[in-house]
Amino acid sequence: MRDFSAAHRALDGFEALVRNQTGNLAVQSNQQRNLALVYERQAELALKEHKLDVALLAASNYLKYMGQRFADHPESMSALADLSEAWDLMTLIYQQRADGAQIRAWRQKKLDAWTDWNRRHTPNPYSKAQQEEAASALTTADAGTRTQPHRH
Repeated sequence: MRDFSAAHRALDGFEALVRNQTGNLAVQSNQQRNLALVYERQAELALKEHKLDVALLAASNYLKYMGQRFADHPESMSALADLSEAWDLMTLIYQQRADGAQIRAWRQKKLDAWTDWNRRHTPNPYSKAQQEEAASALTTADAGTRTQPHRH
């Protein structure tokens, strides 16, 4: 197993820096996004190390920020795409835990969001592809097979 201690120290340092600059409250969107990206990287790193509890905690923090970003900007397709990335990360974690119900739940959430987006807005090639990918992943989950969601 590879030693990721330097990567952990760098991510922890960056998180502390972002929090210090924001007074421990990530209120500005760029700072909030930076902190969310730290959580995303922490989750991905922990996932590579098979530290699923650590990955789940970091991914939950990432999901919280991306969910709030989309709630604040429901007309932003990039905010939905970022939230979709968080759902994909949660799916990966639950795949390693072999938790079929959670895998299905996260994939369903993604499909519902993109279906709703395409219903409320003029669909474009990206949003259609996201909906189709989510539908395919959900069908795969329902069939009981395990596949990796596509992370952008």
